[in-house]
Amino acid sequence: MMHLQHTSHVMAADDDAMVNQEQRSSNSHSSLKSCLAHVILAIPFLAWLVIGSLWHVHTWYVSPAMEHANWSRRLIHEITYYKRHCYEHDVTTRDLTDLTAGPNATSDQMVDQIMTHGALLFPDLLKRETALILRDFIRTKNANLRPGEAIDLGGAEDNRTSFGIGANDHPILPVALREVASNAPLRNTLEQLLGVDPALIEITAITSRYGAEYQGWHSDVKSLGNAVMYGRSFLHSYSLFIPLQDTTEAMGATDLCPGTHYCVNFLDEVCDEYGISASDGPNGMWNTGHGLLLNQQVWHRGGAHTDPDGPDRVAFILTFTSRPNPNPEIMNRRQLAFGTLVHMRWDMWGHTLMDFLDAELSMTRVRVVLRCLGLWKARDRNWGLDYVTAALMRMSNEGMEYEQYNLYNYLRDSPILSWCLAQYPEEGNAWIIIFQDALRRLFLAALVINFMVLLIEQFAIRKATKRALRNVKSILILYGTLLLATLIFLWVISKRPWAIQMHRGDIFGPAFPEKQRSDLDKLTWTGMTTYPEAPDILIGTRYDTEYLGAYSRWLDFHPGNVIFRDWVDSMADIYVSYQDLPDAFRSRIINSVVNDAPNSRRFLLQNIRGDWMLLSPLEAAEYAESAILTSRSPLLRNLRKQVSYGLSDCRYGMHRGTSLSKYTLSLVLRLEKHLFYRNPKQMEKKIINNLPPLLKLNSKLQQISCRRGKESFGWNPNPIERLKSMRTVAPIFFSVGDVVEIQIEDYNDWIKGHISGVSFDGEELLYTVSFTDEDQDELVDVSQSQVREFVYALENDIFYLPDPDNEDRLVENRITRIAADGIIEVLSSDGIYSEFDAVHF
Repeated sequence: MMHLQHTSHVMAADDDAMVNQEQRSSNSHSSLKSCLAHVILAIPFLAWLVIGSLWHVHTWYVSPAMEHANWSRRLIHEITYYKRHCYEHDVTTRDLTDLTAGPNATSDQMVDQIMTHGALLFPDLLKRETALILRDFIRTKNANLRPGEAIDLGGAEDNRTSFGIGANDHPILPVALREVASNAPLRNTLEQLLGVDPALIEITAITSRYGAEYQGWHSDVKSLGNAVMYGRSFLHSYSLFIPLQDTTEAMGATDLCPGTHYCVNFLDEVCDEYGISASDGPNGMWNTGHGLLLNQQVWHRGGAHTDPDGPDRVAFILTFTSRPNPNPEIMNRRQLAFGTLVHMRWDMWGHTLMDFLDAELSMTRVRVVLRCLGLWKARDRNWGLDYVTAALMRMSNEGMEYEQYNLYNYLRDSPILSWCLAQYPEEGNAWIIIFQDALRRLFLAALVINFMVLLIEQFAIRKATKRALRNVKSILILYGTLLLATLIFLWVISKRPWAIQMHRGDIFGPAFPEKQRSDLDKLTWTGMTTYPEAPDILIGTRYDTEYLGAYSRWLDFHPGNVIFRDWVDSMADIYVSYQDLPDAFRSRIINSVVNDAPNSRRFLLQNIRGDWMLLSPLEAAEYAESAILTSRSPLLRNLRKQVSYGLSDCRYGMHRGTSLSKYTLSLVLRLEKHLFYRNPKQMEKKIINNLPPLLKLNSKLQQISCRRGKESFGWNPNPIERLKSMRTVAPIFFSVGDVVEIQIEDYNDWIKGHISGVSFDGEELLYTVSFTDEDQDELVDVSQSQVREFVYALENDIFYLPDPDNEDRLVENRITRIAADGIIEVLSSDGIYSEFDAVHF
């Protein structure tokens, strides 16, 4: 009996264990089903949150940043130079020696060379064996390019091939990059031009084979949006061309037109006549591994390969620009220039020159992807220009390969993308509108899908277990947790400095305020606006900032400023030796600097709007004396530079327009006057009675042009014939670069031109004059009797034009403004506004 009882207890225990095991198995299975159900619910909900987050980021940060990055409507307020039309005499040299870095040249000298000519040749950047191995890799790659890898060369693809390179595509590439970055003269020059550790924006190769024709003359960045006229709006960039074999002119060596980085007009004919080849060295060869550093504003072209026995011409190309500075206090809002800055693989963005020193480690596959997307970098490295930022810049302004028709083609060829767009926008930025519309549609689609999945899940649970209400709590907890995490993530993003800057427009915003306050500069010189020319002495106010690097000295290399600076240096020692003599002696030297310097013309000061205004004779003499006083003192020169930086920060810095900025500006202006200028009243009696003739003419022009009325200039219907009664009657001898008027056959009126050459035929002087006729540059030889002095237009000048409705009636017109972009704004007595082109006026 006891045995049976024991057996029954054991069986009962076994039954309980089996029941417990079944319950645990059932609970485990139920938990697994519950987890699976929650995963099924979480995936669409998470997708909905991600899409919603992207929509929020695009609406709140990306879209405002792109709107602020669009420079098409604001550039009129951001001119730093002027719309300079160049001619034959503006080519700075035809001797390649002037473009070659000497073995003992300092970094400052090399920077001066490239600022003057726009190009500089560095010897032995690559070892010959490195260059030859790299050349073999590029030629092999040319034969095995996959679809989409070849770069579009704008119709010059016949017998030419180009493609983007990765830093670790071949073991020789890290070696080559290290040799480039280790070259001290090149590195120091780049860092003076672009700042410490410049950013990489191109790494490519180009191959020319026999039969390749000349490329057209071009600059890699276009004057529509580059640093020629807009030095604080666009980054300046430099391309390094390194031949991987000895290259002759017949093999297609690069041609260039030195000095054209200051020009905005088309220069095909000028460069055809005056361009030089990179192979114009002593041995007629562009040697292997010798790198040509070229400002991307310089006009150049790929040469024709006409040597049937010559090897392929292979070149390795690297392009650099300044690194972005995230500090909003700096106000460095420059963007990529408008042009061809797309010739780099997407994964190479974000890197800098210093990464070349150990590319095999710092530019590996995983690291380059994180770096180019702006997600991660090593602590000891600097951010370059990442792919996302560069793409946003180009999308905002329809840069190359980011034009709206490119987007239309992408959408047309992709059914999925086409579904995301209801209708292609006819107005506004298509990239912003399409992204916004696509994210909105995806957000709504994800919401519908999430709702359907939730209904199916609840129906399945209710049908199988009849416990749907118990799952509501767990679903709410799941959704609430994901939603809370997303909101926290978005809140963290909103507090990041880059997000705040993107929303406010601090990253891509304007360099100068659109509404300038002239009352901020009550203590500066005042004058009437006029259009600058190459011989003028330009006194700028918009380049004075440290982040521009060598570009802060851009005006030092303007032709008129170069001549003025040389003349000042030649007179400074004499002026110092006259310190103990009466003021009349020093005044004579000042007059000599102002009037006797070859090719010197007017003294023009940049006003608060960026236009150029004519200084009075006293102001010009005052500026000349200040230049003499500081030319022999490094301390004064550096102090003056720092003062100019302070003035620029008050006018255009982050706190511009505030009460503190206005007060500080007035103090700094007084400090500038006190440190660098003598009291004008002490100078006036000594100088004004001994004015140079040209300054007397300018003074008279200012006085007369302030008057209105027909008696000012008579009844002359031709705007080009204004002020003729004020011309100098005595013969004037002109020199290269002078602005004149000429009279030639087939033209009824005198026309504006520039002296490009002077010769003597044994009897009289002959001038070669460049002039523009219907946007075409022409050259003509004229005698001295066919040339006369040009009288510049000034603000407030009055002239008369026939009434379009009544030719017998002349309408009075007054110039209201002469802008630096070459537009002369005119108001007629009938209240009608019109515009003229200063190049032809």
